[in-house]
Amino acid sequence: MRFGEVSEREPEWDTASLNLMLAYQRILADIGTHGQPMSEATDPRSDPNRPGGWHYEANKAPKKDFAAQSIDHAREAFHKKYPDADRAGDLWHARRVEDE
Repeated sequence: MRFGEVSEREPEWDTASLNLMLAYQRILADIGTHGQPMSEATDPRSDPNRPGGWHYEANKAPKKDFAAQSIDHAREAFHKKYPDADRAGDLWHARRVEDE
């Protein structure tokens, strides 16, 4: 039997790592669905009619999100088959399936 031994748990995050992660989360929280920071996209200086600021240009053609397309098709088929189904709170997801 041993006496006098003490184990101390090391922290999972040191202060610098924690601060970096918190800063990263603040940045991510500010990103809109368009991929731009909302704090900049809603800034009056981003108004294209205002001189001295900046503006945004959309891509000329959309990218196709095939996972979202799969969900849209599944959702439409489900509600066509079950038109009276309550849609509130539905969560749809897609999973990757390798072709054979």
